[in-house]
Amino acid sequence: MRIGLVCPYDLAARGGVQAQVTGLAARFEHLGHRVDVVGPGTEGLMKVRRFRINRSVAPVALGWDSARTVRRRLVGCDVVHVHEPFVPATSWGALGCGSPVVATFHAAVPPVVAALYRGLAPIGRRRLGEAVLTAVSTTAARGPRLLGLEATIIPNGVVVPHEVSSQPARSGVVFVGRDEPRKGLGVLLAAWDRVQAAVPEATLTVVGAARSPVPGVRFLTGVDDREKARILGDSAILCAPNLGGESFGIIVAEGMAAGCAVVCSDLPAFADVGGAGVALTPAGDAEALARTLITLLGDAQGRVDLARRGRAHAARYSLDEVAAAYLATYRRAMGD
Repeated sequence: MRIGLVCPYDLAARGGVQAQVTGLAARFEHLGHRVDVVGPGTEGLMKVRRFRINRSVAPVALGWDSARTVRRRLVGCDVVHVHEPFVPATSWGALGCGSPVVATFHAAVPPVVAALYRGLAPIGRRRLGEAVLTAVSTTAARGPRLLGLEATIIPNGVVVPHEVSSQPARSGVVFVGRDEPRKGLGVLLAAWDRVQAAVPEATLTVVGAARSPVPGVRFLTGVDDREKARILGDSAILCAPNLGGESFGIIVAEGMAAGCAVVCSDLPAFADVGGAGVALTPAGDAEALARTLITLLGDAQGRVDLARRGRAHAARYSLDEVAAAYLATYRRAMGD
């Protein structure tokens, strides 16, 4: 099968959608399929512009030239998988490629965008045409529902190691994410003073952000996926103190898969992804976050039990399982 994978965001930048596209591409190629990855940062789509949306920054390629380039590069594909189909111009342009289309919705829909979805629903439905719709979570599925359409839930996929180190051999807390307000690093650092006062030997590793020195905190930037996996595999607790705007929570799934005890905000998307495999704290509440971290740092058996539940829960997000679900969806879109 020749598969076109379309990403609306700069493939040279780190991000959840980019990671899913590249991860699926590698898995499909391993299974013997031919894959064409198209997105900003690839041939003919090098000009990237950055826009603030949903309390984050979206690096996209705009212009009708981008849309035409996308369609030209998808000629000959048996099926085209368009991620975030309404993001201009890459994904929006790919909807008119002429091949069977699977369209995946990733994002939580902010209020201003929800109003646009409702107002432009007829145009959106026409543009999607006969595309088979999927969403990475029930939160993300709100987008197509605003158009009067339903989407099949296929979660984001993560690498689930066959074996992980035991909890008693691990130490420290880790945060992974960009230094954007909605990622909640400020809340975690506010909680950390209380954590260190109660557990002086506690350490925190922040992956993906750099700030002024903080006692007991190590900031790491430029970390690749291999090193990130190693850090997760050595950490006792993964903390995801995000404040909102999340539709899935890939780092929550990665933390569970790596054998961390996961502490995360009680966002609907995180609660959905984590189930009984995570400890939830009120979003934005530094004092409650500190209490939960202090409790787990002092309770080795509690960390073991939470990590074990998380590992069992994470199996459903295995990239192998997710790739198989998409291949079945591609065949449905092709009429097979």
